[in-house]
Amino acid sequence: MTSIKVRRFDGKFRFLQHSEYKNVIIKEGESLSEDSIDVQGYLYMAIVMPAEWTNAKITFQASYDPDNGTFKDVYDDEGNEIDIEVLADKVVVLAHISEKTKDSANLLGPLHFIKLRSGTSGTPVTQGDDRHLRVMLSR
Repeated sequence: MTSIKVRRFDGKFRFLQHSEYKNVIIKEGESLSEDSIDVQGYLYMAIVMPAEWTNAKITFQASYDPDNGTFKDVYDDEGNEIDIEVLADKVVVLAHISEKTKDSANLLGPLHFIKLRSGTSGTPVTQGDDRHLRVMLSR
Protein backbone atom coordinates (compact mmCIF):
# COMPACT_ATOMS: atom_id res chain seq x y z
CA MET A 1 0.00 0.00 0.00
CA THR A 2 1.29 3.44 -0.93
CA SER A 3 0.69 6.49 1.25
CA ILE A 4 -0.71 9.44 -0.63
CA LYS A 5 0.08 12.99 0.44
CA VAL A 6 -3.11 15.05 0.42
CA ARG A 7 -3.41 18.77 1.07
CA ARG A 8 -6.22 19.50 3.46
CA PHE A 9 -8.29 22.67 3.33
CA ASP A 10 -6.77 23.90 6.60
CA GLY A 11 -3.36 23.96 4.88
CA LYS A 12 -1.92 21.02 6.81
CA PHE A 13 -0.77 17.83 5.17
CA ARG A 14 -1.92 14.36 6.10
CA PHE A 15 -0.73 10.95 4.95
CA LEU A 16 -3.50 8.52 4.16
CA GLN A 17 -2.81 4.91 4.93
CA HIS A 18 -5.79 3.17 3.35
CA SER A 19 -6.57 3.65 -0.32
CA GLU A 20 -8.69 1.67 -2.75
CA TYR A 21 -9.13 1.94 -6.48
CA LYS A 22 -12.34 1.04 -8.25
CA ASN A 23 -13.00 0.89 -11.96
CA VAL A 24 -16.22 2.34 -13.32
CA ILE A 25 -17.38 1.87 -16.90
CA ILE A 26 -19.93 3.98 -18.74
CA LYS A 27 -20.71 1.90 -21.79
CA GLU A 28 -20.90 3.17 -25.35
CA GLY A 29 -24.26 4.86 -26.00
CA GLU A 30 -24.99 5.09 -22.26
CA SER A 31 -24.72 7.91 -19.73
CA LEU A 32 -24.91 5.98 -16.43
CA SER A 33 -22.36 3.53 -15.07
CA GLU A 34 -23.69 0.00 -15.05
CA ASP A 35 -22.13 -0.96 -11.73
CA SER A 36 -22.11 0.94 -8.47
CA ILE A 37 -19.24 1.51 -6.09
CA ASP A 38 -19.30 1.48 -2.29
CA VAL A 39 -18.12 4.85 -0.93
CA GLN A 40 -19.33 4.51 2.65
CA GLY A 41 -16.73 5.50 5.24
CA TYR A 42 -14.27 7.12 2.83
CA LEU A 43 -13.02 10.65 3.44
CA TYR A 44 -11.41 11.45 0.09
CA MET A 45 -12.30 10.65 -3.50
CA ALA A 46 -10.67 11.34 -6.85
CA ILE A 47 -11.70 10.34 -10.35
CA VAL A 48 -9.16 9.59 -13.08
CA MET A 49 -10.86 10.62 -16.29
CA PRO A 50 -10.23 8.79 -19.56
CA ALA A 51 -8.40 10.52 -22.40
CA GLU A 52 -11.52 10.24 -24.53
CA TRP A 53 -14.55 11.80 -22.85
CA THR A 54 -17.63 13.31 -24.46
CA ASN A 55 -17.76 16.68 -22.68
CA ALA A 56 -20.14 16.56 -19.71
CA LYS A 57 -20.30 17.10 -15.97
CA ILE A 58 -20.55 14.06 -13.70
CA THR A 59 -23.60 13.61 -11.50
CA PHE A 60 -24.55 10.76 -9.20
CA GLN A 61 -27.22 8.23 -8.31
CA ALA A 62 -27.24 6.54 -4.91
CA SER A 63 -28.79 3.55 -3.15
CA TYR A 64 -28.44 1.80 0.19
CA ASP A 65 -28.56 -1.63 -1.51
CA PRO A 66 -26.72 -2.14 -4.82
CA ASP A 67 -28.59 -5.33 -5.72
CA ASN A 68 -32.19 -4.70 -4.71
CA GLY A 69 -32.31 -0.98 -4.04
CA THR A 70 -33.56 1.67 -6.38
CA PHE A 71 -30.91 4.18 -7.36
CA LYS A 72 -32.04 7.79 -7.06
CA ASP A 73 -30.55 11.04 -8.31
CA VAL A 74 -28.49 12.91 -5.69
CA TYR A 75 -29.48 16.47 -4.71
CA ASP A 76 -28.42 18.85 -1.95
CA ASP A 77 -30.74 20.30 0.70
CA GLU A 78 -31.54 23.27 -1.55
CA GLY A 79 -32.81 21.11 -4.43
CA ASN A 80 -29.70 21.34 -6.61
CA GLU A 81 -28.38 18.25 -8.32
CA ILE A 82 -24.86 17.42 -7.11
CA ASP A 83 -22.45 17.75 -10.05
CA ILE A 84 -18.74 18.05 -10.64
CA GLU A 85 -16.84 19.60 -13.52
CA VAL A 86 -14.49 17.12 -15.18
CA LEU A 87 -12.02 17.22 -18.03
CA ALA A 88 -10.78 14.44 -20.28
CA ASP A 89 -7.44 12.91 -19.33
CA LYS A 90 -7.29 14.67 -15.95
CA VAL A 91 -7.60 13.65 -12.30
CA VAL A 92 -10.46 15.37 -10.49
CA VAL A 93 -10.07 15.49 -6.70
CA LEU A 94 -13.13 15.53 -4.47
CA ALA A 95 -11.46 16.00 -1.09
CA HIS A 96 -13.26 15.65 2.23
CA ILE A 97 -16.38 13.83 1.01
CA SER A 98 -17.64 13.35 4.55
CA GLU A 99 -17.51 16.90 5.92
CA LYS A 100 -20.57 19.14 6.05
CA THR A 101 -20.00 22.02 3.63
CA LYS A 102 -21.62 23.20 0.44
CA ASP A 103 -18.84 21.67 -1.69
CA SER A 104 -20.42 19.06 -3.98
CA ALA A 105 -17.84 16.48 -3.00
CA ASN A 106 -18.61 16.84 0.69
CA LEU A 107 -22.27 16.07 0.14
CA LEU A 108 -21.45 12.50 -0.94
CA GLY A 109 -20.24 11.50 2.54
CA PRO A 110 -23.43 9.90 3.88
CA LEU A 111 -24.01 7.84 0.75
CA HIS A 112 -23.32 4.12 0.51
CA PHE A 113 -23.46 2.93 -3.10
CA ILE A 114 -23.16 5.37 -6.00
CA LYS A 115 -23.28 5.29 -9.77
CA LEU A 116 -21.67 7.94 -11.95
CA ARG A 117 -23.59 9.68 -14.72
CA SER A 118 -22.29 11.61 -17.70
CA GLY A 119 -24.39 14.77 -17.72
CA THR A 120 -27.32 15.60 -15.47
CA SER A 121 -30.58 13.79 -14.76
CA GLY A 122 -32.37 16.27 -17.02
CA THR A 123 -29.75 16.18 -19.77
CA PRO A 124 -27.74 12.94 -19.70
CA VAL A 125 -24.83 12.84 -22.16
CA THR A 126 -24.25 9.51 -23.86
CA GLN A 127 -20.64 8.52 -24.38
CA GLY A 128 -19.40 7.65 -27.87
CA ASP A 129 -17.46 4.60 -26.71
CA ASP A 130 -16.90 2.64 -23.49
CA ARG A 131 -15.41 5.09 -20.96
CA HIS A 132 -13.24 3.64 -18.19
CA LEU A 133 -13.02 5.87 -15.13
CA ARG A 134 -10.87 5.00 -12.14
CA VAL A 135 -12.17 6.08 -8.75
CA MET A 136 -9.62 6.45 -5.96
CA LEU A 137 -10.96 6.35 -2.40
CA SER A 138 -9.06 6.95 0.86
CA ARG A 139 -9.97 6.85 4.54
